[in-house]
Amino acid sequence: MEMITFNTNTTQTGGLSNLLLAVEVPTLGIVGAASSSVSNIIAIASGVFLMPQISYSSTSSALSSDVSFPFFNRMVPPDSRQGAALASLVAFYNWQPYVAAISTADEYGVGGISEFIDAGELLRITVRSYQQFLTGSEEDDIDVEMRELRNSEARVFVAFMLAGDARTMFRRVEEFDIIGDQYVWFCSDGCAQTSVFTEDEEIIGEVRRATRGLIGFTPSGGTGELFELFLDQWETLDPNEFAGAGDRTINLFAPHAYDCFFTYAHTFTQLCEEQPNNITAFTINTVIRQQVFTGLTGDIQFESNGDRIALYNVVNLRDNDDAFTNVGTWDFAREQQFGFDFDRRIQFFDGTTNVPDLDVRTPFDYWSCHNKEKRSDPTGKTISLTTPDGDDPNNISSHYICDQFIDCDNMSDEGFDCSPSYVATFVAFGILTGLLVLTLPVFVIFAIVFGLILKRKRVRVQSPVFLLGMCLAAFIGYCSTYAWYGKPHPVSCFFQPWLLGIAVCLLVASLSAKTFRIWRIFKSPMKRKRISDLSLMVLVIVLMIPCIFILTVWSIVSTPTAKVVDVDGDDHYVCETGGFTGPPGGYVFFGILVGYEGLVLLFGVFLAFVTRNVPDEYSESRLVGISVYNLAFLSIVVIPVFIVLRDISPVAAWIIRTIAILYGFTATLWLQFIPTMLLLIVKDKCGDQGTQLKDSKDLTASASASASMAG
Repeated sequence: MEMITFNTNTTQTGGLSNLLLAVEVPTLGIVGAASSSVSNIIAIASGVFLMPQISYSSTSSALSSDVSFPFFNRMVPPDSRQGAALASLVAFYNWQPYVAAISTADEYGVGGISEFIDAGELLRITVRSYQQFLTGSEEDDIDVEMRELRNSEARVFVAFMLAGDARTMFRRVEEFDIIGDQYVWFCSDGCAQTSVFTEDEEIIGEVRRATRGLIGFTPSGGTGELFELFLDQWETLDPNEFAGAGDRTINLFAPHAYDCFFTYAHTFTQLCEEQPNNITAFTINTVIRQQVFTGLTGDIQFESNGDRIALYNVVNLRDNDDAFTNVGTWDFAREQQFGFDFDRRIQFFDGTTNVPDLDVRTPFDYWSCHNKEKRSDPTGKTISLTTPDGDDPNNISSHYICDQFIDCDNMSDEGFDCSPSYVATFVAFGILTGLLVLTLPVFVIFAIVFGLILKRKRVRVQSPVFLLGMCLAAFIGYCSTYAWYGKPHPVSCFFQPWLLGIAVCLLVASLSAKTFRIWRIFKSPMKRKRISDLSLMVLVIVLMIPCIFILTVWSIVSTPTAKVVDVDGDDHYVCETGGFTGPPGGYVFFGILVGYEGLVLLFGVFLAFVTRNVPDEYSESRLVGISVYNLAFLSIVVIPVFIVLRDISPVAAWIIRTIAILYGFTATLWLQFIPTMLLLIVKDKCGDQGTQLKDSKDLTASASASASMAG
């Protein structure tokens, strides 16, 4: 074979003009060009002039098209394979979520990153940010791109560019704080070279420091026994005759160029032996792609489109070395370990071979419910925060502390140190409620002894059975407040409307039944009427039935329960309406229940009004009126205030609701008992002296009423 050399000057014009000169020779095959852009124009023309071509360093993925470039072959794999190699290394270390990419805005850079992204999708790699800048940009021209890389919060950066542009970029990485022990940088073959941190053969200190631990890929260069024999001979050659000779260093792609000529040699040898009369551009091209042999760059084999089957060296910039170190290889055809075969462990930025933990998270404070104390997680990932649901949460975010929502089962997040404090509030109102409950036995004993046993008239006219009913209502009402103590629970949330609703209904019904008896007796004063307690109990039951019906339907259709809901951006476990309707249904049924109890109150007001003129010892219109006023006040004023305060200050809303419940039952009950007790003890001396009726014709109606009630 005879070799004729042409210099393209790395321009498309030079490449095309030299191809035309080669056609005139004539020429059977071309070795080159080096640049992908020059190889592109030559490959188009060689298809016209039917001239096989083997490039030793053109890596553009566009050249892989067998349709557009049928006579193009190359000794290096395309950039698409390098993109796949980069993606495989990211996946090898399980760094898929932490990746950002940057490249120059040329065919080499954009094409390479595009292939990396496409290959990464199959490996579930998420590219948080992809930035581009123009080839040859100055340092000040890439501020926006570097800032975007920083803002992406990525930890792995993939760079696809040539060494000069990479040098510009690495001058800025420290300034933007995207280099360090918990960052990893990958470089394509264009920047995985010593020229990235050297200029005029001088090492640039700041760039060399920034590239410590840099990982890159280079097409598999000289390797093996043949390469060592070649270097032995290269070392003995005269550098004046062979540029660069005289030592064991050699250009990265020189072995690839050497293997290009050997490929032609193997091809022509095979053709001369097998098809000596059929040596054409087509047979030459076909046999080139069939070659399998060992050259200076290792095992050589081509894909059907003329691309060399990908084999890359993995290189690593270690310690203070002035050159990259081969640490392994990546073979596109190897299935194990994502295609990698490592001879040495990769050294990272911190100078060790320990794989950095790139799952870097912001440190945070949290509250330990079980330990009842605030703690910190400096790693941001040692502690798993739990949602403050009903499953005994432990570690919750620190902003849940003293937020007026009980998130820990033991209420430690709302302890005495908080202001306001749920725990302190529960203690105070728990004691107060307990004291009020202890007053009920006094009233019960009074009603039984003086109303049912001794049958004192002053107590009898107050209907002692219904006084006992009011005591029961007050007891249930007091106890209902405890359903709101502590962290919400589905059971306590379910019973809240039942306990309070039944208590209020029973209180109002008993109050109305007492007055109803007086009204019925004095409605026809000349007729003797006997209204038994049993018949009035039926009235109470009748008044209670709608209330129980409303609560039953409420429980089925809009079931009160406890669940996690979003409150101002935070999840809290609170009492909420479930069932078929969700939250709106709870308000609807609450309104219906309040409306019905309001109607019963109006019925009591009517009875108090029509009995206002009966004898004083039987008249309860004033007491009933005051009781009705208290309950109406609570309904009209307290309910809206509670609804407003619940979103502003849950503790204040809790206090208002509890005070309203305690006040409503206490005021109503005490108004019925205290005046009667004082009159019986002070005026009547525990007898009937102060209530004896005169035997006068003018008091016939009163006597009839007395006799009727005595019976």
